[in-house]
Amino acid sequence: MGTTLSNTSTIGSNSNVKYSEFLTEWLILLICFGYPIQAMIPVLLKVDSTPINLSFRVVYLCVSLYLIIHRKVRNIKISMFVFMLFWMVYSYRIISDISFKGKVFLNTDAFYVYSFAFGMCLIPTISIFLNSKFIYLPRITKNLFWVLLIANVCIITNLLLFSTDGIFSMFLTRAYANVEINGETVQIINPITIGQFGELLSLLSIFFLLFKNESKIVFPKYILLMSLFIGVINLILGASRGPLLFFVILLFYIIFFFFKYKNLSINFLGKFLFYILIFISFFSFFINTYLSDIDFEIVNRLNVSLESTQEGQKEDRDYIWASAWRQFTDNPIFGDSFVADYEESTMKAHTYAHNLFLDVLMSTGLTGITLIILLFFTTVNNFFKFNTEQKKIVFPLWIALLGYFLLSLTSGGVFLAYPLWIMVALICSIPQYANN
Repeated sequence: MGTTLSNTSTIGSNSNVKYSEFLTEWLILLICFGYPIQAMIPVLLKVDSTPINLSFRVVYLCVSLYLIIHRKVRNIKISMFVFMLFWMVYSYRIISDISFKGKVFLNTDAFYVYSFAFGMCLIPTISIFLNSKFIYLPRITKNLFWVLLIANVCIITNLLLFSTDGIFSMFLTRAYANVEINGETVQIINPITIGQFGELLSLLSIFFLLFKNESKIVFPKYILLMSLFIGVINLILGASRGPLLFFVILLFYIIFFFFKYKNLSINFLGKFLFYILIFISFFSFFINTYLSDIDFEIVNRLNVSLESTQEGQKEDRDYIWASAWRQFTDNPIFGDSFVADYEESTMKAHTYAHNLFLDVLMSTGLTGITLIILLFFTTVNNFFKFNTEQKKIVFPLWIALLGYFLLSLTSGGVFLAYPLWIMVALICSIPQYANN
């Protein structure tokens, strides 16, 4: 008999199990997808966001420690062991660099790096590895959609509060979510994050629209269409090339999964893709004919990126990548530093590598990258252990993981990629408790 993804909370009926079930699910949802909701608090109160963000990190840390302490560990999966082994190496690197070598990440202090590395990445991820048995997948998947929808609504609300000319004018520039403190405007959500949340909401809306007749998780059609519209708006407003490209990639992946699940013929798939091509051609014609005089920021950035590539021009990210690779080749076994020491561009600062794999190579060398590749291989292998029906239940969470993974290839740093590590722990741990 195959595995089933049932409500694992039936393992125990005591209040501790139900409490851990609630805490674990919402720890995942709020750490990974709740930041735009959290960011609205300083906007509404018109106060500095730093104490509020720090308070949330303290709460997440306390909840994670509670879940770890109250979990009786009988065995540790290979994925968790690999994750902890990597973080032993990486923790040595950042502690050595910050506390003994005096290295600084951008203009932050040691507490900033340590609070994210240990308080948002390491400890919460361990708690998810240990408490995944208390996760009821249909419920957390449904709540994931609602959290993403509320988060995207919060983003648009914030943008409208700071827009003097209406939402249409925001398409002409790159959107930032801000808070005003004592007459000074401070950025609290960057364009990449805005685009990323728009991407995830759009993808999940499309998924639930496609599977509205085959899923136990059912949303009203008008809610899904509205959420798709809101998600696409934020995706465009963010004007970030990465989330837009990754949206297209994951959209085709969802379509492929849908056709495979429905056992539709290759001929039908060909017709479907043909109609998509016709729609894209018509849309492009409409833009070029009627909206060509409007300076959409996302279009401008795509054109500039294409022209820069053709002319061989480099961006700051290219210099950072080159520096990270050089630091790795200089110290290939254990790496060189947790920050890139690049001097080639006009922007000289110690920052992460903006690519997760380069960041791992730069900071932990071949030792760390071997463990990370093994961890990701285990994650993919665990997902593909499920049959097609089971994948349908896990798929929204899988899409969220892939969204964060793809983003990490262009904007990734190890100690700031906490949503990715938490989602990896979740996907890795599901099969351990899926057998009846």
